[in-house]
Amino acid sequence: MTTTQRFSQAPPDKANDLFDKLLGTSDNAVKTRERLLGDLKEELELLATLQEEHLFPVLSRHGMQDLVREATADNQQTAALVGELEHMPKNSSEFTEKVAELRRAFQQHIRDDRRELLPAVLKVLSDEEANAIAETVEDEMANIDEMKRAEARRSREQGEAVQRVTEDVADTLRAGAESA
Repeated sequence: MTTTQRFSQAPPDKANDLFDKLLGTSDNAVKTRERLLGDLKEELELLATLQEEHLFPVLSRHGMQDLVREATADNQQTAALVGELEHMPKNSSEFTEKVAELRRAFQQHIRDDRRELLPAVLKVLSDEEANAIAETVEDEMANIDEMKRAEARRSREQGEAVQRVTEDVADTLRAGAESA
């Protein structure tokens, strides 16, 4: 895969999947909406952070502050829309309208990045430097995914341990009641 393909095929897939799931919920699915919005917020923050840590410095070093300002404004707009969603009631059509607005803004930002930001980065970097950045971003995303899986595993194991203790206590109480 070429460097250009690696950059242009990067991360919005997971965010788009979360948008689809969130927009597919009913007004009664408040808890599901809250969970999906939290996941979406986390994903959008990750994408912005990766951009800020790995692409913005390259652009800044090569005098492309205008692109950095535009992309930063896009990230701030996305964060502001997410903030509005967090404070809205999750059981209304206004919520899904705001999610749709966020999705349109996010997809426009991705198009802008692919049309302006990424070509600018690829223009100023050698293939070797661009590949190194792409590998770093891929490694960071893999590490984050692994940490999430480990946290989910720990949480599941804790839940199972609590369930076992609860069952043991219930068994002890039943045995005590039966012997009495």
